Amino acid sequence: MEQLRTELSHLLGEKLSRVECVSEKPSSALWSLYDAQGNPMPLLARSFTTPGVARQLAWKISTLARSGTVRMPVVYGVMTHDEHPGPDVLLIERLRGVSVEAPARTPERWEQLQEQIVEALLAWHRQDSGGCVGMVDSTQENLWPYWYRQRVEVLWSTLNLYQDTGLTMQDKRILFRTRECLMDFV
Repeated sequence: MEQLRTELSHLLGEKLSRVECVSEKPSSALWSLYDAQGNPMPLLARSFTTPGVARQLAWKISTLARSGTVRMPVVYGVMTHDEHPGPDVLLIERLRGVSVEAPARTPERWEQLQEQIVEALLAWHRQDSGGCVGMVDSTQENLWPYWYRQRVEVLWSTLNLYQDTGLTMQDKRILFRTRECLMDFV
């Protein structure tokens, strides 16, 4: 955390008094930044353990901001570590607002919020993927058979890791036949 504070201070050209972890997952962490006087800065830093993910997320957020109907945070930049080890960091705008988890004042407002969330998700899914889907290191052509085959393979390999899967022999046969048919189809 101290290394992150030092690097961000250097990058921003302003001394940070502290960085505070807001959310942490195994693959990433979200950091709140505070200036030299201890005031919150209008940006957040999200660090990633896997190289390339920060750059990919910056592209996705920028695309959704240009084409979507929902206000997305501004992407200020991506900090990568090519010369020395360290997490890639995405610098984004800190959005103000009310948490979705906050209770709605009326049932009508709650219904309106739900409709807005659904519409936003549908709008995001209507965005053109440029013909490809997947993570940085595992991009594939965006066709239903390829996607379905990948999901069946993940399911098959996961099930093979365990002795007792809870599946009947008939379930396993169906999965095996599906897998075999997909090999011929794709």
